[in-house]
Amino acid sequence: AEPLDNSTESTARIAKAFLNAVYPQIEVVIISSGGERGMFRYDDNVKFVKDQVLPVIEAHRTRVVEEHGEDWGKRLNITLSLSDGAPARIAALNASLRSYRPNYLHLWRLKTYWD
Repeated sequence: AEPLDNSTESTARIAKAFLNAVYPQIEVVIISSGGERGMFRYDDNVKFVKDQVLPVIEAHRTRVVEEHGEDWGKRLNITLSLSDGAPARIAALNASLRSYRPNYLHLWRLKTYWD
């Protein structure tokens, strides 16, 4: 099976469109791993978070600090949308983002007898 065939990126685009329509004041950022094959290795996931996720969050944090000063912590909220994922990816996200105290939205697909 091709990793890109099982990507959740399409679902992320749909979720973003919905959130932008219903909550236009919320900025939704999609960060895709691009079907990386290292999603099952903890060290590869730490690299993904350090190289791709944290720079985006830190840029937003800098902007929020400039706009709101010491109240930035009340203004910057992070929600991770997860689905069935590799434990290594989830562990790396948890460890790297702990200081931001993110919210988690867990989406899963319904299982049936035929799956």
